[in-house]
Amino acid sequence: MNERCAEMAFKARHCAGLTRECASEILGIAPRTLAYYEGGRDIPDEIIAKMVMAYKSPELGYHYLSNDLETGRLILPRLEAAGISSSALRLRVVMRRATAVIELIEEICQDDVITADEGEPFRRCAAPIKELAAACMGIGLWALKKPVGRPTQQARDSKRD
Repeated sequence: MNERCAEMAFKARHCAGLTRECASEILGIAPRTLAYYEGGRDIPDEIIAKMVMAYKSPELGYHYLSNDLETGRLILPRLEAAGISSSALRLRVVMRRATAVIELIEEICQDDVITADEGEPFRRCAAPIKELAAACMGIGLWALKKPVGRPTQQARDSKRD
């Protein structure tokens, strides 16, 4: 198992404001087992899934899938750690790049065949599409996070009631 995943699990639990005892109860494991996992032992997939939900940490799950599982490394795009503002800006930039190759992709793929002479142009078109997938995934992970920051006026008013 990746030490980074253990470190992320530890940090995610702390960010969620959970003690080891409370988290282990939610996860259905002994506190000592959680300590082992956070210390670097392999975390079973079902426990990672519970951690993602309990800690409200989709990036923990994505990191696990894309770094600790062979299939995830092959398929999932690499994500850059970024704040929500830069993630949104990156999405806009890569959308523009992906839009620039749409016509060529349509031309190549319209007959459901990629010929030998279309192979290299198609691979070049795939790069901005992969970038777009990563940018969309980055925004999607932000959408799964619990809200942070200052509460809105409406939220403050409802707390008073």
